[in-house]
Amino acid sequence: MIKDDSSAKTRRYACGEIGKMFTVEHLHYGQFLLNAKMTDNLSILPYNSQSPIDQFEIRTKSYLLERTEIFGVVGAAIIIHNNQVLLIQRASDDDHPNLWEVPGGEAHGEETIVHCAVRELREEAGLDAPEVIDMIGEFEWVECESARRESEERVWKIFMFLMKVGDDTTKLEIKLDPKEHRAYLWATEAQVRESLCGTTKLEWMSINQRQAILSAFERANS
Repeated sequence: MIKDDSSAKTRRYACGEIGKMFTVEHLHYGQFLLNAKMTDNLSILPYNSQSPIDQFEIRTKSYLLERTEIFGVVGAAIIIHNNQVLLIQRASDDDHPNLWEVPGGEAHGEETIVHCAVRELREEAGLDAPEVIDMIGEFEWVECESARRESEERVWKIFMFLMKVGDDTTKLEIKLDPKEHRAYLWATEAQVRESLCGTTKLEWMSINQRQAILSAFERANS
């Protein structure tokens, strides 16, 4: 219906909102955390992340300095709860109207890629993810020239993270921002495969997102 692994090594982070960041320093992409510093008066987003996620706890601006061919980074959250995935439908007056996606958005300079995905989950669905389990998929796309005035090519990269919110007995309350999304639903793996949830046809923001969601189901059930 549409509505308007504990044994693994974990690390705990607490990150502030945009512009007031909990800063996490890396020497280079893929290394363990070397230094962490929190500024005062932060709005805290605490979460645990399992060890495979460490390499994505890198500040966005540091990643972009290393990957100069990438213009921007997007972090996205895949939430599977009671064997169903949370999907949200873009607003009818927004870019790519009425398409279905998982919560996500652009990462900003001082926040890490993982923190971006956690923040976007709160902003777009009203959920806090206490645990980030794994990075499920990443892919790139070229921004359409019609969406901007500049003629140079802009390459974007998205990282999609499987996250856990509560346990199977937890009742999740979804709170959408109506300026960005108009509806949400919970879809089973079979419904994602068929791109059909009840009578609702799932027209995807990206077919790559659909594939990442299917990979997340496999990971969650492993």
